[in-house]
Amino acid sequence: MENVLFIGPYRQSDEWGHLSRSLLKALCISKKIKVTSRPVFLSANTTYINISDQDILQAELNKEESYDSVIQYTLPTQMVNSKDIGRSIGVTHLETTSNRQWDNYLQLMDKVFVSTAAEKNCLSEKVREKSHAIGGSIPELTMEIPPADLSTDFKFYFFCDSLETKSGIDALLQTYMSEFTSHENVSLNVYTSNPQQLEEKLDTTTKILGLYSSHSYYPAINIVPRLSHDKRRGIDGSDDLHTNCHCFIDPSGMNGFKTAVAKSMAFGNPVITVDKTSMVEYINDENGWVVDSNEELLLCPDRPFKDIFTAREGYYMPNKISFKKAMREAFGDRILYHKKSKQAKQSAVKFSIERQSKVVEDILCS
Repeated sequence: MENVLFIGPYRQSDEWGHLSRSLLKALCISKKIKVTSRPVFLSANTTYINISDQDILQAELNKEESYDSVIQYTLPTQMVNSKDIGRSIGVTHLETTSNRQWDNYLQLMDKVFVSTAAEKNCLSEKVREKSHAIGGSIPELTMEIPPADLSTDFKFYFFCDSLETKSGIDALLQTYMSEFTSHENVSLNVYTSNPQQLEEKLDTTTKILGLYSSHSYYPAINIVPRLSHDKRRGIDGSDDLHTNCHCFIDPSGMNGFKTAVAKSMAFGNPVITVDKTSMVEYINDENGWVVDSNEELLLCPDRPFKDIFTAREGYYMPNKISFKKAMREAFGDRILYHKKSKQAKQSAVKFSIERQSKVVEDILCS
């Protein structure tokens, strides 16, 4: 039995929290691993959530005098390094094409866990040699969810907590608003924690397009606010969108495993994504749309850790011509859409918690 201490941000409400909870759950269900967990917070602006999962709650109660391994997301200043621990395993989720701020820290680890092969390729050669791409998972994955009704409007949807250009929001709004009109039965549903700022972004996009001053010409855009009390209670209000919408859009080429993308596929909703995102390990022309992209540089000064991004890094944005073609095809070709929808749901078995548990178990117990 492998005795593991897990230190991670699994009580955060953001994407790092989702990924950390999934990894912790994967450790908990293994019959070859006994896990003790301790929460940390890697962002000053995140919301603390309550957890009801009994496996995770039990792991928090466990106490051991020594551990075979410690798996930790912590910063270098918080790093656990003790004679009572056999080996240290660092976990990180890289979002840009290079990430120097983590490299020195990860070099101190015996092993490194990342979610995808694309993230692994972003690491320095020295760190890459001891890294493992363990994938991501959806603990509540079910294949029994019926597809959304297509007899009414076709609904694209997108999750957007960041309104910065790197999130892809500008490219998405400009592409959607220039390709479709109010006369078509189509809508874009945006799930966001910043509804007021998004309204301002829409006004700016209208001015950029410069074709019409009236919003009445443009296709429907529905802003779906994410409520702060839902975050604290650990409720994912996005499930309503997964259930009632048809095609998820991931316009950002940022690296890292994206829970929303995986979940949309589990609901049978094909995804439009860019060709440089790490999720192309799971998305292809059979189960979604992969569009061309262009690299953009982050020409900005170093920023606080909470945003992870630093200077001299890059990210990918969709080519708007390729983006338009994919959106039009998803909306207009129902036969192709149904084919991709069926394949997306089948592909989602890769996101099962059991699969990730087996991958991690094999690494730790080998």
